[in-house]
Amino acid sequence: MSTDNRKTFNNALKNFTFDMASRGAIRHLFDLGLTAGEIHDELTFPTPVEAIRNELWNYLTESKIILAEKPVSEDAGLRYEFIKETNEYGKQSFRRVAVGGPSASENGHAKHNCSANNSYIPVDFGREKYKDPEAYKNKLSLLKKEDKAYLEDLPWPLQTVWHIKNDRILRILDTWKTFDP
Repeated sequence: MSTDNRKTFNNALKNFTFDMASRGAIRHLFDLGLTAGEIHDELTFPTPVEAIRNELWNYLTESKIILAEKPVSEDAGLRYEFIKETNEYGKQSFRRVAVGGPSASENGHAKHNCSANNSYIPVDFGREKYKDPEAYKNKLSLLKKEDKAYLEDLPWPLQTVWHIKNDRILRILDTWKTFDP
């Protein structure tokens, strides 16, 4: 077996082992409210904390809790009606068409910023962490233990990401605003 084939095989085996032994458990335990460190302690299969953090990030982006790009909703504000049509053989069918809404004249497509209907909020935790590490640490010290762990457990990128508005992120941002250097 060539070196490239062996590397490919070993990588596939590693990914398969991680999938079978850890991925589902990590996601389940995170949904129960555990932090990356607590998840690490709970797992029976040895999984590095960094792999757990990366899996948590993948889980949040796959489930669209965190978005890398500004959110856009395809059909925000549209109403739909069904039109009855009859084909040349007399068979009747119904077709759904968009009516009303902000841009029904644009081929029935409406593109709306999701933050307009309060579902996502932009956050810059990664940028703040590297821009001013001392202020970032001070802000973290103001947070509840579980909120602090949430921020520390995720590999926040250096650009703005959009987080779904939920109690946790709103609580974090409200506390963040009270910081006075």
